[in-house]
Amino acid sequence: MGLLSTIALWGLLALAIPVLIHLVNPGKGKLVWVGDIKLLKGVKNNRVNELKIKRWLLLLVRLLILTLLVLLMAKPYIYGQLKLFGGKTILVSEDWLTASDAKQRESLGDYHVLSPNHVWQQLAMWHQKTEYSTQFDVYAFDCIDSFESAVKPQFNRPINWYLTPCSNKPVAGSSKTLTLIADTPDKRLLAALNAIKVHAMPMLKVQVVARQNELNGASDWYIYQNEQKLEVSLLEQVAKGRILFVVGGEGETKPWGEGSIVPFSLEGAHSGAFPELLLSVLNQHLPFSQRVGELSLGDAQLQITPGEDATAEQKVAVERYLIYLLLILWLIERFIAERRDRVYD
Repeated sequence: MGLLSTIALWGLLALAIPVLIHLVNPGKGKLVWVGDIKLLKGVKNNRVNELKIKRWLLLLVRLLILTLLVLLMAKPYIYGQLKLFGGKTILVSEDWLTASDAKQRESLGDYHVLSPNHVWQQLAMWHQKTEYSTQFDVYAFDCIDSFESAVKPQFNRPINWYLTPCSNKPVAGSSKTLTLIADTPDKRLLAALNAIKVHAMPMLKVQVVARQNELNGASDWYIYQNEQKLEVSLLEQVAKGRILFVVGGEGETKPWGEGSIVPFSLEGAHSGAFPELLLSVLNQHLPFSQRVGELSLGDAQLQITPGEDATAEQKVAVERYLIYLLLILWLIERFIAERRDRVYD
Protein backbone atom coordinates (compact mmCIF):
# COMPACT_ATOMS: atom_id res chain seq x y z
CA MET A 1 0.00 0.00 0.00
CA GLY A 2 1.20 3.50 -0.80
CA LEU A 3 0.10 7.11 -0.50
CA LEU A 4 0.08 9.71 -3.25
CA SER A 5 -0.09 12.65 -0.79
CA THR A 6 1.92 11.82 2.32
CA ILE A 7 1.72 15.40 3.59
CA ALA A 8 -1.92 14.72 4.50
CA LEU A 9 -0.69 12.42 7.29
CA TRP A 10 -0.10 15.53 9.39
CA GLY A 11 -3.85 15.43 9.81
CA LEU A 12 -3.38 12.51 12.23
CA LEU A 13 -2.45 15.10 14.84
CA ALA A 14 -6.16 15.87 14.98
CA LEU A 15 -6.63 12.54 16.75
CA ALA A 16 -5.46 14.22 19.92
CA ILE A 17 -8.53 16.49 19.98
CA PRO A 18 -11.21 13.89 20.87
CA VAL A 19 -8.81 12.25 23.36
CA LEU A 20 -8.30 15.56 25.19
CA ILE A 21 -12.04 16.24 25.20
CA HIS A 22 -12.65 12.78 26.61
CA LEU A 23 -10.14 13.24 29.42
CA VAL A 24 -10.93 16.87 30.32
CA ASN A 25 -14.70 16.75 29.92
CA PRO A 26 -15.90 13.23 30.72
CA GLY A 27 -19.49 14.39 30.52
CA LYS A 28 -22.04 15.19 33.18
CA GLY A 29 -25.23 13.40 33.86
CA LYS A 30 -28.61 15.02 34.30
CA LEU A 31 -29.21 16.52 37.79
CA VAL A 32 -32.16 14.79 39.47
CA TRP A 33 -33.61 15.82 42.87
CA VAL A 34 -34.40 12.93 45.17
CA GLY A 35 -36.23 12.98 48.48
CA ASP A 36 -33.97 10.54 50.27
CA ILE A 37 -30.49 9.23 49.51
CA LYS A 38 -31.69 5.79 50.51
CA LEU A 39 -33.41 5.60 47.10
CA LEU A 40 -29.98 5.48 45.40
CA LYS A 41 -28.89 2.35 47.18
CA GLY A 42 -30.82 0.24 44.69
CA VAL A 43 -28.84 1.53 41.73
CA LYS A 44 -26.50 -1.17 40.45
CA ASN A 45 -22.84 -0.46 39.81
CA ASN A 46 -22.97 -2.21 36.45
CA ARG A 47 -24.94 0.72 35.02
CA VAL A 48 -21.95 2.93 35.71
CA ASN A 49 -19.61 0.40 34.13
CA GLU A 50 -21.87 0.17 31.07
CA LEU A 51 -21.74 3.93 30.68
CA LYS A 52 -17.92 3.93 30.84
CA ILE A 53 -17.66 1.20 28.19
CA LYS A 54 -19.95 3.10 25.83
CA ARG A 55 -17.89 6.26 26.29
CA TRP A 56 -14.65 4.44 25.45
CA LEU A 57 -16.25 2.70 22.45
CA LEU A 58 -17.56 6.03 21.22
CA LEU A 59 -14.08 7.52 21.50
CA LEU A 60 -12.56 4.60 19.57
CA VAL A 61 -15.08 4.85 16.73
CA ARG A 62 -14.56 8.59 16.42
CA LEU A 63 -10.78 8.11 16.27
CA LEU A 64 -11.24 5.56 13.48
CA ILE A 65 -13.47 8.00 11.57
CA LEU A 66 -10.84 10.73 11.79
CA THR A 67 -8.15 8.26 10.69
CA LEU A 68 -10.14 7.26 7.61
CA LEU A 69 -10.72 10.91 6.71
CA VAL A 70 -6.98 11.52 6.85
CA LEU A 71 -6.32 8.44 4.68
CA LEU A 72 -8.82 9.65 2.09
CA MET A 73 -6.95 12.97 1.86
CA ALA A 74 -3.66 11.05 1.52
CA LYS A 75 -5.03 9.19 -1.56
CA PRO A 76 -3.97 5.58 -0.89
CA TYR A 77 -3.41 2.94 -3.55
CA ILE A 78 -2.85 -0.81 -3.48
CA TYR A 79 -1.06 -2.89 -6.11
CA GLY A 80 -3.10 -5.84 -7.33
CA GLN A 81 -4.92 -6.63 -4.08
CA LEU A 82 -8.30 -5.23 -4.91
CA LYS A 83 -9.15 -8.13 -7.17
CA LEU A 84 -10.56 -9.84 -4.08
CA PHE A 85 -13.32 -7.25 -4.05
CA GLY A 86 -13.87 -6.90 -7.78
CA GLY A 87 -15.84 -8.86 -10.30
CA LYS A 88 -15.03 -10.64 -13.52
CA THR A 89 -15.91 -9.58 -17.04
CA ILE A 90 -16.13 -12.38 -19.61
CA LEU A 91 -15.59 -11.31 -23.22
CA VAL A 92 -16.35 -13.75 -26.04
CA SER A 93 -15.63 -13.20 -29.72
CA GLU A 94 -18.54 -13.69 -32.06
CA ASP A 95 -16.86 -16.44 -34.09
CA TRP A 96 -15.89 -18.38 -30.92
CA LEU A 97 -19.48 -18.13 -29.70
CA THR A 98 -20.79 -19.47 -33.03
CA ALA A 99 -18.41 -22.44 -32.90
CA SER A 100 -19.11 -23.30 -29.23
CA ASP A 101 -21.75 -25.73 -28.05
CA ALA A 102 -24.59 -25.09 -25.58
CA LYS A 103 -22.66 -26.59 -22.65
CA GLN A 104 -19.71 -24.27 -23.20
CA ARG A 105 -21.96 -21.22 -23.40
CA GLU A 106 -23.82 -22.15 -20.22
CA SER A 107 -20.55 -22.58 -18.30
CA LEU A 108 -19.59 -18.96 -19.04
CA GLY A 109 -22.53 -17.39 -17.21
CA ASP A 110 -22.96 -13.72 -18.13
CA TYR A 111 -20.72 -12.65 -21.01
CA HIS A 112 -20.28 -9.86 -23.54
CA VAL A 113 -19.81 -10.48 -27.26
CA LEU A 114 -16.83 -9.02 -29.15
CA SER A 115 -16.56 -8.49 -32.86
CA PRO A 116 -14.16 -11.12 -34.29
CA ASN A 117 -11.81 -8.44 -35.60
CA HIS A 118 -9.99 -5.60 -33.82
CA VAL A 119 -9.92 -7.47 -30.48
CA TRP A 120 -7.23 -5.18 -29.03
CA GLN A 121 -9.29 -2.04 -29.62
CA GLN A 122 -12.39 -3.59 -28.03
CA LEU A 123 -10.40 -4.72 -24.99
CA ALA A 124 -9.11 -1.15 -24.62
CA MET A 125 -12.70 0.11 -24.61
CA TRP A 126 -13.72 -2.33 -21.87
CA HIS A 127 -10.58 -1.46 -19.93
CA GLN A 128 -11.54 2.21 -19.86
CA LYS A 129 -15.13 1.72 -18.69
CA THR A 130 -14.45 -0.80 -15.90
CA GLU A 131 -12.68 -0.28 -12.60
CA TYR A 132 -9.25 -1.71 -11.81
CA SER A 133 -10.64 -4.53 -9.67
CA THR A 134 -12.39 -6.11 -12.67
CA GLN A 135 -10.67 -9.13 -14.19
CA PHE A 136 -10.94 -10.03 -17.88
CA ASP A 137 -11.47 -13.53 -19.27
CA VAL A 138 -11.27 -13.54 -23.08
CA TYR A 139 -12.54 -16.44 -25.23
CA ALA A 140 -11.59 -16.23 -28.91
CA PHE A 141 -9.77 -17.92 -31.77
CA ASP A 142 -6.06 -17.19 -31.97
CA CYS A 143 -6.26 -16.06 -35.61
CA ILE A 144 -3.70 -13.32 -36.13
CA ASP A 145 -6.13 -11.21 -38.18
CA SER A 146 -8.33 -10.83 -35.09
CA PHE A 147 -5.57 -8.96 -33.26
CA GLU A 148 -4.32 -6.69 -36.03
CA SER A 149 -3.62 -3.24 -34.64
CA ALA A 150 -1.19 -0.44 -35.45
CA VAL A 151 -0.52 0.14 -31.74
CA LYS A 152 -1.24 -2.41 -29.03
CA PRO A 153 -3.13 -0.68 -26.16
CA GLN A 154 -1.75 -0.48 -22.63
CA PHE A 155 -3.49 -2.31 -19.78
CA ASN A 156 -3.18 -2.00 -16.01
CA ARG A 157 -4.42 -5.49 -15.21
CA PRO A 158 -3.73 -9.05 -16.40
CA ILE A 159 -5.91 -10.73 -19.01
CA ASN A 160 -6.81 -14.41 -18.83
CA TRP A 161 -6.76 -15.83 -22.38
CA TYR A 162 -8.82 -18.86 -23.41
CA LEU A 163 -7.89 -19.21 -27.07
CA THR A 164 -8.95 -21.93 -29.48
CA PRO A 165 -6.44 -22.77 -32.25
CA CYS A 166 -7.25 -20.97 -35.47
CA SER A 167 -6.98 -24.26 -37.35
CA ASN A 168 -10.15 -25.40 -35.52
CA LYS A 169 -12.15 -22.40 -36.67
CA PRO A 170 -15.13 -23.48 -38.78
CA VAL A 171 -15.20 -22.16 -42.31
CA ALA A 172 -18.37 -20.73 -43.81
CA GLY A 173 -19.30 -23.02 -46.68
CA SER A 174 -17.93 -26.45 -47.47
CA SER A 175 -15.24 -25.23 -49.87
CA LYS A 176 -13.78 -22.29 -51.75
CA THR A 177 -13.21 -22.07 -55.48
CA LEU A 178 -10.57 -20.08 -57.36
CA THR A 179 -10.47 -19.75 -61.13
CA LEU A 180 -7.26 -18.77 -62.90
CA ILE A 181 -7.87 -17.33 -66.37
CA ALA A 182 -4.62 -17.47 -68.36
CA ASP A 183 -3.37 -18.58 -71.76
CA THR A 184 -0.04 -19.49 -70.17
CA PRO A 185 -0.43 -19.72 -66.40
CA ASP A 186 2.54 -18.47 -64.38
CA LYS A 187 4.27 -21.51 -62.83
CA ARG A 188 5.10 -19.60 -59.65
CA LEU A 189 1.46 -18.67 -59.22
CA LEU A 190 0.36 -22.27 -59.75
CA ALA A 191 2.94 -23.46 -57.20
CA ALA A 192 1.73 -20.91 -54.66
CA LEU A 193 -1.89 -21.98 -55.13
CA ASN A 194 -0.91 -25.62 -54.70
CA ALA A 195 0.97 -24.79 -51.46
CA ILE A 196 -2.10 -22.97 -50.12
CA LYS A 197 -4.31 -25.96 -50.94
CA VAL A 198 -1.95 -28.42 -49.24
CA HIS A 199 -1.01 -26.46 -46.10
CA ALA A 200 -3.84 -24.00 -45.43
CA MET A 201 -7.02 -24.67 -47.43
CA PRO A 202 -7.52 -28.39 -48.15
CA MET A 203 -11.05 -27.67 -49.44
CA LEU A 204 -9.81 -25.13 -52.01
CA LYS A 205 -10.72 -25.98 -55.60
CA VAL A 206 -8.47 -24.47 -58.27
CA GLN A 207 -9.52 -24.53 -61.92
CA VAL A 208 -7.54 -23.11 -64.83
CA VAL A 209 -9.13 -21.91 -68.06
CA ALA A 210 -7.59 -20.21 -71.06
CA ARG A 211 -10.52 -17.97 -72.03
CA GLN A 212 -13.24 -16.12 -70.19
CA ASN A 213 -15.94 -17.90 -72.17
CA GLU A 214 -14.73 -21.22 -70.75
CA LEU A 215 -15.88 -20.35 -67.23
CA ASN A 216 -17.86 -23.15 -65.64
CA GLY A 217 -19.95 -21.98 -62.69
CA ALA A 218 -19.21 -19.25 -60.16
CA SER A 219 -16.00 -18.95 -58.14
CA ASP A 220 -15.14 -17.09 -54.95
CA TRP A 221 -12.02 -15.60 -56.55
CA TYR A 222 -10.90 -14.98 -60.11
CA ILE A 223 -7.31 -14.32 -61.13
CA TYR A 224 -7.02 -12.83 -64.60
CA GLN A 225 -3.63 -13.13 -66.30
CA ASN A 226 -4.52 -12.49 -69.94
CA GLU A 227 -3.99 -9.31 -71.90
CA GLN A 228 -7.45 -9.25 -73.49
CA LYS A 229 -10.12 -6.91 -72.18
CA LEU A 230 -12.47 -8.15 -69.52
CA GLU A 231 -15.67 -9.56 -70.97
CA VAL A 232 -19.19 -8.84 -69.77
CA SER A 233 -19.75 -12.41 -68.54
CA LEU A 234 -16.82 -12.15 -66.12
CA LEU A 235 -17.80 -8.67 -64.94
CA GLU A 236 -21.31 -9.95 -64.24
CA GLN A 237 -19.86 -12.57 -61.91
CA VAL A 238 -17.85 -9.88 -60.11
CA ALA A 239 -20.95 -7.71 -59.69
CA LYS A 240 -22.61 -10.58 -57.79
CA GLY A 241 -20.04 -10.27 -55.00
CA ARG A 242 -16.96 -12.04 -56.42
CA ILE A 243 -13.37 -10.83 -56.26
CA LEU A 244 -11.36 -10.40 -59.47
CA PHE A 245 -7.57 -10.06 -59.26
CA VAL A 246 -6.02 -8.61 -62.41
CA VAL A 247 -2.35 -9.57 -62.75
CA GLY A 248 -0.31 -6.56 -63.83
CA GLY A 249 -3.21 -4.20 -63.17
CA GLU A 250 -2.56 -0.66 -61.99
CA GLY A 251 -4.30 1.72 -59.64
CA GLU A 252 -6.37 0.96 -56.60
CA THR A 253 -9.10 -1.54 -55.83
CA LYS A 254 -12.33 -0.66 -57.64
CA PRO A 255 -15.75 -1.69 -56.37
CA TRP A 256 -17.85 -3.40 -59.03
CA GLY A 257 -21.41 -4.01 -57.97
CA GLU A 258 -21.17 -6.12 -54.83
CA GLY A 259 -17.67 -7.31 -55.75
CA SER A 260 -14.28 -5.75 -56.37
CA ILE A 261 -11.61 -5.58 -59.07
CA VAL A 262 -8.18 -5.72 -57.46
CA PRO A 263 -4.85 -5.03 -59.19
CA PHE A 264 -2.33 -7.77 -58.40
CA SER A 265 1.43 -8.01 -58.91
CA LEU A 266 3.60 -11.11 -59.20
CA GLU A 267 6.63 -9.29 -57.78
CA GLY A 268 8.23 -11.47 -55.14
CA ALA A 269 6.63 -14.60 -56.60
CA HIS A 270 10.04 -16.30 -56.56
CA SER A 271 10.20 -15.90 -52.76
CA GLY A 272 9.29 -18.74 -50.42
CA ALA A 273 6.93 -16.33 -48.63
CA PHE A 274 4.80 -15.76 -51.74
CA PRO A 275 2.14 -18.43 -50.87
CA GLU A 276 1.62 -16.75 -47.49
CA LEU A 277 1.38 -13.35 -49.16
CA LEU A 278 -1.12 -14.65 -51.71
CA LEU A 279 -3.25 -16.24 -48.97
CA SER A 280 -3.28 -12.94 -47.07
CA VAL A 281 -4.43 -11.09 -50.20
CA LEU A 282 -7.23 -13.61 -50.83
CA ASN A 283 -8.51 -13.36 -47.25
CA GLN A 284 -8.22 -9.59 -47.19
CA HIS A 285 -11.04 -9.26 -49.68
CA LEU A 286 -13.44 -11.61 -47.93
CA PRO A 287 -15.83 -10.92 -45.03
CA PHE A 288 -14.13 -11.81 -41.77
CA SER A 289 -16.48 -14.71 -41.05
CA GLN A 290 -15.50 -16.32 -44.39
CA ARG A 291 -11.74 -16.07 -44.07
CA VAL A 292 -9.89 -19.36 -44.20
CA GLY A 293 -6.43 -20.74 -43.64
CA GLU A 294 -5.45 -17.94 -41.25
CA LEU A 295 -2.22 -17.90 -39.30
CA SER A 296 -2.19 -18.18 -35.50
CA LEU A 297 -0.84 -15.83 -32.87
CA GLY A 298 2.33 -16.53 -30.96
CA ASP A 299 2.40 -16.30 -27.15
CA ALA A 300 4.61 -13.21 -27.30
CA GLN A 301 1.98 -11.34 -29.32
CA LEU A 302 -0.52 -11.75 -26.47
CA GLN A 303 1.74 -10.14 -23.86
CA ILE A 304 0.06 -6.98 -22.61
CA THR A 305 1.89 -3.70 -22.12
CA PRO A 306 1.53 -2.26 -18.58
CA GLY A 307 0.10 1.25 -18.46
CA GLU A 308 2.02 4.12 -16.91
CA ASP A 309 -0.92 5.39 -14.84
CA ALA A 310 -1.67 2.19 -12.95
CA THR A 311 -1.79 3.84 -9.51
CA ALA A 312 -4.46 6.31 -10.57
CA GLU A 313 -7.03 3.63 -11.34
CA GLN A 314 -6.11 1.63 -8.23
CA LYS A 315 -6.44 4.75 -6.08
CA VAL A 316 -10.03 5.27 -7.15
CA ALA A 317 -10.98 1.76 -6.10
CA VAL A 318 -9.28 2.12 -2.68
CA GLU A 319 -11.01 5.42 -1.94
CA ARG A 320 -14.37 3.92 -2.82
CA TYR A 321 -14.03 1.15 -0.26
CA LEU A 322 -12.74 3.55 2.37
CA ILE A 323 -15.85 5.68 1.89
CA TYR A 324 -18.05 2.60 2.40
CA LEU A 325 -16.19 1.82 5.63
CA LEU A 326 -16.46 5.44 6.75
CA LEU A 327 -20.23 5.37 6.29
CA ILE A 328 -20.51 2.17 8.37
CA LEU A 329 -18.42 3.67 11.20
CA TRP A 330 -20.56 6.81 11.19
CA LEU A 331 -23.72 4.73 11.62
CA ILE A 332 -22.10 2.83 14.50
CA GLU A 333 -21.06 6.11 16.13
CA ARG A 334 -24.62 7.47 15.92
CA PHE A 335 -26.02 4.27 17.44
CA ILE A 336 -23.62 4.30 20.42
CA ALA A 337 -24.13 8.03 20.99
CA GLU A 338 -27.92 7.63 21.17
CA ARG A 339 -27.65 4.73 23.61
CA ARG A 340 -25.35 6.79 25.80
CA ASP A 341 -27.73 9.77 25.81
CA ARG A 342 -30.56 7.51 26.96
CA VAL A 343 -28.51 6.52 29.97
CA TYR A 344 -27.97 10.18 30.86
CA ASP A 345 -31.67 10.85 30.54
